[in-house]
Amino acid sequence: DSKQSCLSLIPQPPKKDFIKMLENDGKILRYAAVMDSLHSADQNRCFIISFWLSDDTMSIYEPSQRNSGIRGGQFLERTKVAKPGSSTDNPDFYKPQDLAIGSKIQAFKHCFIITDADEYVLKYMKERSQEFPKDMIDALEKKHKN
Repeated sequence: DSKQSCLSLIPQPPKKDFIKMLENDGKILRYAAVMDSLHSADQNRCFIISFWLSDDTMSIYEPSQRNSGIRGGQFLERTKVAKPGSSTDNPDFYKPQDLAIGSKIQAFKHCFIITDADEYVLKYMKERSQEFPKDMIDALEKKHKN
């Protein structure tokens, strides 16, 4: 972004993949997650990670839990989340292939462990089985059968 401002007086917005946006409009993958934290207050916090396929953005929502002392609500608003360790000049963003049960997602120094996914995620993975590892699909199927 800052490099682009040196090349032009009027900065240009990043180009969007319109075909991908049209094919995946309204398609959202939802995952259940828990926070991986050393603080005892964060141990039982549950979250819902939503991944929009149209633009590879992610949001994190915390459902309110009674008598927890923590207000639920929007934890992270919809944005692209870069993987830890990727460069700032050419960031590597999370993709659906990175979101497997048991995998850790780090979003702006907060770490989450994915514990479950909804039925649509399983259906999406089965439709595109060539894009996802077989063990990832099998683990999700096993989770849904139990």
